[in-house]
Amino acid sequence: QGSACGVHAGPRSAQWLICLALLGMVEDSQRDEGSEAEALPAVQVCIRLRPLLDWEKSAGHADSLLQIRPRTRGTIALLPRERGEISSDIGGAPRVAETRTFRFSSVFGPESSQQDVWEQTRLGELVSKVVAGFHATVLAYGQTASGKTHSMEGVHEKYRSADARRAQGCKQAEPGVGIVPRAICELFSRIQLALSAQAGDRSSAEEETFAVRVSYFQLYKEKIYDLLNPATAASLRDASGKVDDSIALRLRWDSARGRFYVENLFEYECGTAEDVLE
Repeated sequence: QGSACGVHAGPRSAQWLICLALLGMVEDSQRDEGSEAEALPAVQVCIRLRPLLDWEKSAGHADSLLQIRPRTRGTIALLPRERGEISSDIGGAPRVAETRTFRFSSVFGPESSQQDVWEQTRLGELVSKVVAGFHATVLAYGQTASGKTHSMEGVHEKYRSADARRAQGCKQAEPGVGIVPRAICELFSRIQLALSAQAGDRSSAEEETFAVRVSYFQLYKEKIYDLLNPATAASLRDASGKVDDSIALRLRWDSARGRFYVENLFEYECGTAEDVLE
């Protein structure tokens, strides 16, 4: 399982970290013979620091407690709040606080773009493993306002309406687009490449087919809600603000397949990336 981490370095820095834990059930050795390409790690844990918000700057906050070490890839330093600051381990003697460093697969500073995150975490390659039959998960973890939604969904106004989506198509190059829309577009692109390669390979004994099914649920206060179920959507829009617990779903164990699943969860089969985004 992937590590999850969220760190707030104090009110003076107001800098938040989020983790992108990329779980790829991929082979340990993925290099072709004679290839110098670095193998895609089975697990990556990356940190992204968001820039300070306007109100944080107005309040005099700074990002002085967190430092990215550019000479050491994937390293970030957490500085003491004050020089000579005294800290104490639980049950231990007081000691002078020191700078602590942490090492991750990648560290993205406030200036990093959505494209930087996509490329440096090699998510396109991870999606290709999904098409090849492996399981993969991308997880964003962090406290409220740490930037999880921005990293995962981003700002993609052109996907807001169906008409705009059809006119725009699947444009991954939009600067504000996050991981989810990019991964969806990449998935269908990779599927199309696989089908094209299969059509040109007459030696293939079996014909491969692909089916993309989408589900979308929320885990809130230990209860699971199906966000694609119209009944759930109506309950969430209730003016009272109360969600009907009777619409919550159950987590079950499938002994035949050896996996957990959400009972009665809606699944929609989608033929294009635009279908998924809609």
